[in-house]
Amino acid sequence: MTALLDPLTAAPLAVPVGSVGASRLLRALDQLDLTEHLAEHGPLPALDVDALLGMLDAVKLTGRGGAGFPLATKIRSLRAGAEPVLVVNGA
Repeated sequence: MTALLDPLTAAPLAVPVGSVGASRLLRALDQLDLTEHLAEHGPLPALDVDALLGMLDAVKLTGRGGAGFPLATKIRSLRAGAEPVLVVNGA
């Protein structure tokens, strides 16, 4: 990892770490077990391939490879009958 430097002195900058307000993305992650989570939020909706592709079309999700190619189109181009594998970069 590259350190942040002061542009005038080239000295390393201290970067404060903190948050504003309560966590919302992972709220109570360490406090709810699966049963409590499902009671509060409900189960994930069941999606078939057509529903998933429809959602991808609707949000116009594209790749980041430079061409901005639609993800739904990429998925539709996969050969039929192949074992599905989903890879997600969560970084």
